[in-house]
Amino acid sequence: MPQKLIAFFYYALFFFTPLLFNKANSELFELPKMYFVWVITIIIVSLWLVRIIAEKRVIFQRTFLDIPLILYLIFQLISTYFSIDQYTSIWGYYSRLNGGLISTISYLLLYWAYISNLTTQNTLSALKFLLISGLLVALWGIPSHFGYDPNCVLFGYNLTTNCWSTQFVPTERIFSTLGQPNWLANWLVALMPLTWAMFFTSKIKNLKSKIFYLYLSLILIIAIIFTRSSSGFLGLVVALVVFTTPQILHLFKKGKFLVWLTILPILTMSIFFVQKLPKVVNGLKSCTEILTSEGESHINSNITPSSDIRCIVWKGAFDIWRHYPLIGSGPETFAYSYYQFRPAIHNLTSEWDLLYNKAHNEYLNFLANSGLAGLTTYLILIIMAFWLLGSSALRKNPTALPAQAGQRPNALIAWGLLAGFASLLVTNFFGFSVVATQLQFFLYPAMVIGPLGSWDARQSDNQRPNALQVILIFLVLFITIFLLVKIYHYYQADLHYSRAQTLEDNQQYVDSLSEIRKSLNLRPNEPLYKNELSVILSSLSFLTAKTDSDLSAQMTNIAITSSDQALATSPYNLNFLKSRASMFIKLSQPQEAIKTLEYAQKLVPTEPKIAYNLGLTYIQLDQNDQAIQEFKKATQLRPLYRDAWLALGLAQWQKGDKTTARHTLNYILQNIDSQDKEVLEQLKKWK
Repeated sequence: MPQKLIAFFYYALFFFTPLLFNKANSELFELPKMYFVWVITIIIVSLWLVRIIAEKRVIFQRTFLDIPLILYLIFQLISTYFSIDQYTSIWGYYSRLNGGLISTISYLLLYWAYISNLTTQNTLSALKFLLISGLLVALWGIPSHFGYDPNCVLFGYNLTTNCWSTQFVPTERIFSTLGQPNWLANWLVALMPLTWAMFFTSKIKNLKSKIFYLYLSLILIIAIIFTRSSSGFLGLVVALVVFTTPQILHLFKKGKFLVWLTILPILTMSIFFVQKLPKVVNGLKSCTEILTSEGESHINSNITPSSDIRCIVWKGAFDIWRHYPLIGSGPETFAYSYYQFRPAIHNLTSEWDLLYNKAHNEYLNFLANSGLAGLTTYLILIIMAFWLLGSSALRKNPTALPAQAGQRPNALIAWGLLAGFASLLVTNFFGFSVVATQLQFFLYPAMVIGPLGSWDARQSDNQRPNALQVILIFLVLFITIFLLVKIYHYYQADLHYSRAQTLEDNQQYVDSLSEIRKSLNLRPNEPLYKNELSVILSSLSFLTAKTDSDLSAQMTNIAITSSDQALATSPYNLNFLKSRASMFIKLSQPQEAIKTLEYAQKLVPTEPKIAYNLGLTYIQLDQNDQAIQEFKKATQLRPLYRDAWLALGLAQWQKGDKTTARHTLNYILQNIDSQDKEVLEQLKKWK
């Protein structure tokens, strides 16, 4: 019975994870998926333990990947211990969670539970659930290309794409339930070879099955095209080559004319790939130029190509590694460590003020976060997993797939898993893993052990459990319920946090305070909630200062304490430092705001907004000389920083340097916006 339940929950894992999203969460797509994976992992591991207790034996299938996986985990533990932010390294960066130590342990447990409990027939069923999920995800996303996004209907809007901001335009690049075009493309590409494998392994007489997998493949390729993901397309070419190469060689040996039908898709893909080569070459050339001393002239500040931005972020990742060479800055701490070493040229891009919490290259992400040791164990794991998949696919006498006579050898499914795994290695080079693709990365190797493994699951002797077994089973169930309740509380805490943010944005501070307190009651150690509490209380303190000074003072003390606690847990979190500085401004404590901003400036020397805000704070203290110095620093870091130039000109005028002030504002008209109404009106006043 536990085995059947374990299989059922794996089916649910493969089917539901890619489909899950929730508008009510603070992050719509990744957070619900990660919480769901945690829940399923707890249930599966608990059932596994119940089976061990019931059958009175250790049920653990040893595999070729055990040592690489254990080494990988050990160095993740070491990197977490020495992390610059242990809390983030354990739980993961809040808006994603994937990549933290807990998520890593979850994936490893899912791998070992899979190979120890599922049979070959379970694997076939799991693949079908995975592919059906892929079909639904693709069908859900394709209409958005034509202006009809089903997501908007669920969000309470009409069947259009109007529910998304201008930053997310599904008609240009679809993202379905995965949340980002590249994530969708990468996940679908890793599924594509499985559709081919299932097509060829279906019986010739079973025409409906063949037609289903043929149309499934076509639907997935349409969705991939609509993502317009270059990395996804490159991954698809690699997957196609890996999957078809042995088939082509086999047909050549047999002298079959069908070889041309097999080669045709590769030739077609190659034509499209050749068309993209100039773009790739230009991207590499631009990347080289950007990183030279003359690179500034090659940056398009209006809409900077993603390849240029990615190149700059990669340089920052290398700089992090040079500072933390062996074990990195800690898993999932890129959002903090990158800003210590962010190249100043990043300020010239159109995304200069966006937060980057990933290196946009999975391998460099490991190098920065886990150092050379972490990257090495990760690469060893990849090599060993690839060898396992490849050796299984090349096995000369593979066992036949069960349950259906006349099927092709299951080596073809192994080829599909190998090709899908290979595509992930390519797409991860230009991006990073998410929950859905991480499941593929860790469970594709486990799946190949199902179809090709020779072990048989021993059944229980059906004897009635003794008293000790009953006690142990109840203990497992108690721990399971406790952990599930904890996860539920964490999930509810995020819902309250999301509502608190929305209410705060709408200046409904009292209701917002109620919501964030609910979050903290459910998850009292979360620094993000403590930071939000400080933001809300500082606003309330400001509003009540004139009407109730005692209450205002009380809220001020709690706000500062909450900010202190948040930074004590995450001392390198730039957002927390910015919030703290803003808090002190609201609380009429500019000197404390300056201390915070000066500390942030030492921590993040290339961030122009910090210098700009420092300048504004000095203006409040009538310290024009210091303000002018900071405004100049901001404009040096970002020459097109319009607000900094305007503030600099106003400060120069106030100081009495009127000629320089006019030149400063004219710079905005000449180099940034010739129709800037505020600047034009200000210059008229100064005549």
